[in-house]
Amino acid sequence: MRSLSDLYVGQLRPAMLLLCGAVALLLLLAIVNSAHTFAARMHARQGRIALQLALGAPPGRLMAGLFGRSLLLSLLGAALGLAIAAASVDLLWRGLGDTLPEWMQIELATGPVLAILALAVLASALASALPMRRLAEVDPATCLQDGGQRSMGSPRERRQQRAMLAVQVALALVLVGVGAQFALDALRAHTHPSGFASESRLSFRVALPWAKYDSRTDATSRFYDQLGSELSALPGVQHAAWGERVPATDERAAAGSGAGVDLRLPDEPERPLPWRPRTNRVSEGYFEALGITLVAGRDFTPEDKLETPQVAIVSHELALRLWPDRDPIGAQLLLPEALEGAGETVTVIGIADDVRYDLSQAQTAPTLYRPVRQRPNANLYVVVSHQGPPPTDAQLRSAMAKVDPEQSLYELTSMAALRDRQLWQSSLLAQLLSALAVCAWILVAIGLAGLSRLWAVQRRRDMAVRAALGASASRLYRDSLGEVLRVLGWGIAIGLPLLNQCSGAAGLKAYWPKCATLCGLPSP
Repeated sequence: MRSLSDLYVGQLRPAMLLLCGAVALLLLLAIVNSAHTFAARMHARQGRIALQLALGAPPGRLMAGLFGRSLLLSLLGAALGLAIAAASVDLLWRGLGDTLPEWMQIELATGPVLAILALAVLASALASALPMRRLAEVDPATCLQDGGQRSMGSPRERRQQRAMLAVQVALALVLVGVGAQFALDALRAHTHPSGFASESRLSFRVALPWAKYDSRTDATSRFYDQLGSELSALPGVQHAAWGERVPATDERAAAGSGAGVDLRLPDEPERPLPWRPRTNRVSEGYFEALGITLVAGRDFTPEDKLETPQVAIVSHELALRLWPDRDPIGAQLLLPEALEGAGETVTVIGIADDVRYDLSQAQTAPTLYRPVRQRPNANLYVVVSHQGPPPTDAQLRSAMAKVDPEQSLYELTSMAALRDRQLWQSSLLAQLLSALAVCAWILVAIGLAGLSRLWAVQRRRDMAVRAALGASASRLYRDSLGEVLRVLGWGIAIGLPLLNQCSGAAGLKAYWPKCATLCGLPSP
């Protein structure tokens, strides 16, 4: 039982909170950079402003004009941003539309548009607040005496400006690092070997009623045997198999996959292993139908029944963990499952290649495969591999009706679609965070240019004095560039530890479950 909120948007909520934080950071960078730009303009026009004040112009009218220009530029920026957003939404929909869930639509609605316009007004007010405070401090007499060349920036203010720019660089570095990490994770998730083949394969689920198909009888096995024969007779079908789990499906919805199994070695029956591998009961031909390679040993056969010795196939990772220095074929495992009051002893007959059942993760999980005939399950996934066009829904239902007309199938989909559905969140988040990271560096570059201009205006008299005393233009340029590079160095020095905390091995990956818990969700 799952809530609809968790089913549809639960796993997406932490990602949306992360995106909201990134957008808020970009808005803050834009406001600070706009304030620096307006301050630089005021410094450059200090003489004209002082003359207007000396001639009797009300400071309030000058402030209103400054706010009006800020508001106009903010609204123009918002309009440009909406145009870029509309184009970006179209590109996102074209790139990810086939992989997004049916309920999800990416569009610019009225609410976000109004919110963007409101943020533009707020940003204009905040960006013009600092320059308007500077305007109130202008002394017309002093400015007119020195021809408007006196700097309005004190050493303390310049230190504050450097600190603000260093913080901008640090936060932008964090955003770039996190975006790069998510992009690399998404790339690894798409390119890392999955261990199974998804092309030319489809799956569906069957849920047989327990009253009619008792797992203690052969009725369930007979049903799936007959269904496999009917499916194999369809045009283009190569293999048909069934199991409790298939890769790229919802783990919480898969039968028998809610928890791992406590494995114990016969030499130490009282001590369970520190980790619990997942189990999957499958039919013969399951590995071939999904393109999973059998590294060693043999596959299950129809003769592996309840009354025959218990057997198992282990994944390659599980074999390396249990028997790193010996051949696992023929080894035995003890399972603490109830079977006439004693634990089950199973013999390893094969080793299968590692499979990533969760494609959003690059690592694989150790898996123990058991023959489904030795413990039948009525609720199973059926996998069909085909050549050429896939069998239609009508053909599959017709094959089901020949076996039992009262039964049906559901969740019919291709394995390629299952793969895309499991990867769409990482792809979408990686694309958005990468775009925001690029925007952050663009804003930092604009901030550097605006603040460099502000410093040049503030130090215009000092530069003139140094030039008159014999300082070359290249020396003045190197000094100015060195000041900017020092601020960049401070920002990088601040940002690297933050980035390490956010995206390191013990950073973002560790805090992600905490973020989900704070959102009222189970840990992903």
